[in-house]
Amino acid sequence: MPAPYYRFDGSDDEVEVANNALYTIGTGDFSTVHRFRTSNGGWGAIGGQAGGTPRWWVGRPIVSEFFHYKTSGGETNLTITSDQLTQMKDDKWHTLIQSCDRDGDWVGYLDGVQLNSTTSHNARSETIAPTGVMNIGAHTAASWYFPGEVSNFQLYNKALTATEVKE
Repeated sequence: MPAPYYRFDGSDDEVEVANNALYTIGTGDFSTVHRFRTSNGGWGAIGGQAGGTPRWWVGRPIVSEFFHYKTSGGETNLTITSDQLTQMKDDKWHTLIQSCDRDGDWVGYLDGVQLNSTTSHNARSETIAPTGVMNIGAHTAASWYFPGEVSNFQLYNKALTATEVKE
């Protein structure tokens, strides 16, 4: 893939975006889209937003918490398998999407294929409004730095459908 994309060394690189109400998830449905490539045996967070209890992350290095968010109502994780994580480390470009319908499913996708889903998540009415910066390529509070490249990081104020994810 030709530039532009950001290359992260996995040890101390990140893109930090100042907190802004424009990308506060709030109480509505949401989706995040991440286009990335990595071949490294390690893994770090692809991105997210922290700053206290309301927070969200994608690509955490713990498969049981790969997709993660936390609100005052508790913590919710959408897991993947270690085989699914290994599939992402093939030095090819991938699109990773999480889609959360507040009244229904929270679904994770890799390249248009569903990884996992749950209907038991605590985001039904909780506000997700972190006060910290948004990080791309890292979760600096936990020192999880992503070793690879990221070309796209999008946040939607709607739950993308399975059809939209495949497009």
